Amino acid sequence: MTLSERTRAKKEHFLAQTDAETVELIGSGLDALASAHPAGRALGPGSRAPDFERPDVRGGSVRLSQWLESGPVVLSFYRGGWCPFCSLELRAWAEQAAALRAAGAALIAISPEAADRATAYETDWNPPFAVLTDADQRVAEAYGLTFELPGAARTAQRRLDAPLDRLNADGTWRLPVPTTCVIDPHGVIRWAYVNDDYTERAEPEAVVAAVESLIAKRDGQAES
Repeated sequence: MTLSERTRAKKEHFLAQTDAETVELIGSGLDALASAHPAGRALGPGSRAPDFERPDVRGGSVRLSQWLESGPVVLSFYRGGWCPFCSLELRAWAEQAAALRAAGAALIAISPEAADRATAYETDWNPPFAVLTDADQRVAEAYGLTFELPGAARTAQRRLDAPLDRLNADGTWRLPVPTTCVIDPHGVIRWAYVNDDYTERAEPEAVVAAVESLIAKRDGQAES
């Protein structure tokens, strides 16, 4: 199954199992986000990717510019392991990690979730990529992705036992718009997927294809 098929099935199951009032709150929150259109502020292709250094949940730290010295980087902003759609996305990335490496790129996943909570969600698997904590959300801000969760969505989060002021490292109700971008070794964003609807994510296969296209173009220029 594609990631889109998995997220669609997850959404249908979730809506079928959730009470009508909470579903209405979620729908109202999505409508408010669509109207605010936070994705419209995101950095897009052609923009320089802001450099950063953030801790990996396994220990140590990752600096983007250092990783770019070895080739392109796929940077994926997600909401947190508490989000079922993010969990599906991370699992899909794990399945495509070998293909991404073969294409010549590394993957960095980053969220505002507290490191101890992020680690707790990984007890039954070991992601073959870096998972970082953007504790103050300054990285997401630099990429133009942060927004405040609207009131209806906050109520829905509480009803679902997922209050962001407890889950986020900074104790706020802010989140990044889920985003995936391909950054070339010169630090320029060459491909990006960003969507106000958090149930929609980039297909990992499409990202691998974007990396392959980037590498092929670079190699062609080197030969000419």
